[in-house]
Amino acid sequence: MGFKDFFGFNIKPVMDKPVVPREQKRYMPDGMKLDRLNGDWFGSMLSPNQEVRAGFTLVRSRARDLVENSPVMQGYVGLLQQNLTPFKVQSKVGNARKGINRTASKIIEDAWEEHCKPGNFEVSGRFSFDECVKMWAQAWATDGEVLARHLFGQGPDGYCVQLLNSDLLAKETYDGASKSSLYSMGVERDEWDRVIKYWIHSRYPQESANGGPLLKLSPNEVIHAFKPHQIGACRGLPPCMASMTLIKQLDKYRQAEVTAALVGSCTAVFYTQDGSVTADPYNGAGAGPAAGSPAPINEGGVALDGPIGGQILEPGVTTNHLEPGMAEALPAGVTPHFLNPSHPATAFDAFTRSLKLDIAAGLKLSYNILYGDWQSTSFSSMKAAYNQDKQFLEDLQDFFIQKILDPIYENWIEWACMKGIIDLPAVGGNYDIYKDHKFIAPAFPFADPLKDIQAQIADFGLGTTSKSRLAAARGESYEEILLERQHDRELETHYGETDETVKPTNDPALGKPGAPANTQVQGPIKPNNFATEPDPTAQDQGKQSK
Repeated sequence: MGFKDFFGFNIKPVMDKPVVPREQKRYMPDGMKLDRLNGDWFGSMLSPNQEVRAGFTLVRSRARDLVENSPVMQGYVGLLQQNLTPFKVQSKVGNARKGINRTASKIIEDAWEEHCKPGNFEVSGRFSFDECVKMWAQAWATDGEVLARHLFGQGPDGYCVQLLNSDLLAKETYDGASKSSLYSMGVERDEWDRVIKYWIHSRYPQESANGGPLLKLSPNEVIHAFKPHQIGACRGLPPCMASMTLIKQLDKYRQAEVTAALVGSCTAVFYTQDGSVTADPYNGAGAGPAAGSPAPINEGGVALDGPIGGQILEPGVTTNHLEPGMAEALPAGVTPHFLNPSHPATAFDAFTRSLKLDIAAGLKLSYNILYGDWQSTSFSSMKAAYNQDKQFLEDLQDFFIQKILDPIYENWIEWACMKGIIDLPAVGGNYDIYKDHKFIAPAFPFADPLKDIQAQIADFGLGTTSKSRLAAARGESYEEILLERQHDRELETHYGETDETVKPTNDPALGKPGAPANTQVQGPIKPNNFATEPDPTAQDQGKQSK
């Protein structure tokens, strides 16, 4: 009986056991590894609001400092302000069956234009609507959020807004907050994450001991617009947060290079001497006032005549200043050494450009638009940068319209109607019918106007767009255009001008379907149309040339 039969089982050799490779045992994604190469890489394990509270004050102070002192951040804020003003409002009072009531809409639009002037829109009376939007754009760039207050029953129209700095939102927890609510940095929320109260200081905490009495405002009284960096965040962070370190370091590097370049632009000469120099710096060479005698020396030990002053050199003593075209002999034992540092470095442009690309990516703008650098760019790359920036800025425009401008407009029109500023009757006991509107945002300039207009003509010819949309894309109202054209016709009739407006619909250079884009218009321009009638003069010249 064998060994295996005696124990009733078979013993498999050790080599029959499957061998698992060491790499397979230890496999994990690179982001989960902790080794000597990424051992110092630790992410935050805090909640979204804990993250904000940890460095809230510091990151905002740094963002505000950059806006004040960094040229790139100044340009960034200016770009936002330029593309957020002016907003035009278009009232759409009416219904689908009867269409828009132009009489009521015109009354509302005129009243809104009057309300946007200084003294009406903002409670202090100092700022207009456009100025407030520009300040909100800067607040969003530095603080990551916009804070304002609706004031009902205030101002000439019965409604106005109060500009508030986000520093006024209380950062600490107070006993007045409900124990069942979630409170974080001045925002009190319920269990469903809905805001139920804002805690706002009446005065700046930096200017008083406790920030003055706390105001407990409902969400209907406060405009608090921000883009949360994570789900659940109740406060905003500056959009430049990812790029601010690079911006600051690049500013320091450029400052150091400029300082080094200033030093390098001044050629300095240092002299060294050996022990062969005697009291007679000319060694009897006959170069002094009298042959073989040293030059006269003043009280400071500096000779009054001679190639470099004629004195025995002392450490720290300044000799002659260099002048253009100067050539002089040096005393025996004196050797010059030139200091001529070369700055900026030859790789300065390439190095700084790589940093600027990262900065622009963090700000979600193209490098060309942010820095105004269009060297070595083609039309296709310029168009790609234009589309990228247009998409970002259009998204920001929609954010401002939905979070800030729409609530302001709807509150204003209700109170203006109730106070009689807008003489329109209530419908169904309220004024909601008059709230239908549309804000027309500023337009973006075309990268290539001719090609873009050709594309618009082709798009309209296919029936996939309307004239109202095309006008809105340029920041205009098509209705205003029609009214202006009607006014032009009335003026022409009044002053006896009978020529019709030029309509270049048959000009192939302006987008006639099937015509090449670079087609040139031949012949003179006719009042009624382009190139529709041959020029008799041109025909006669052609016959003579034959």
